[in-house]
Amino acid sequence: MLIHPNSKNLPQRAERTLFPSTRPCVDEPIGGNPDEMSPDELKQQAAPIVNAMLLKRRSTAIEKYAEKAHTDWASDDPLEICRAAAMGQVETLLIVEGFTCPATRDKDGRFELANEQSPEATDVANLAAIETIRNGGVAISIASEEMPNEKQLAATYRSPASQFAGQSTIHNQSQ
Repeated sequence: MLIHPNSKNLPQRAERTLFPSTRPCVDEPIGGNPDEMSPDELKQQAAPIVNAMLLKRRSTAIEKYAEKAHTDWASDDPLEICRAAAMGQVETLLIVEGFTCPATRDKDGRFELANEQSPEATDVANLAAIETIRNGGVAISIASEEMPNEKQLAATYRSPASQFAGQSTIHNQSQ
């Protein structure tokens, strides 16, 4: 049975899941008819609305991490975060602009922190961002002074780390 997104028989939750494009992207509409605006006029009107929305999302994510920072629902360990992201457990990733975290894989496929000059090093911060987004999470780039701790990478989880900690394929080992 095919249900149209405007059907009155479709529960609101199902509508949001099945037809996410029917939801507005922003809370505040742009005035006027967009068909009668040039791309530059449309961009000029949309920019402040979108920027305000992004700033609100960023501050909410930072506050949420700060609340959960010392619990099993968050981490600032790059290797733990990368593992959690690969498992679809990262809800929100905060990454300081320009941060890299080189790591190499051992013979068992687990990551270990590495020297930046290592030719086989992988940037686990970048990998964590990719896996977070791939698994439906949000990755947010922030300035270092915005990070609620002294770290360069932080994440909030969808479930407590203790529920997925034993499934590790990544581990942190001293150099």
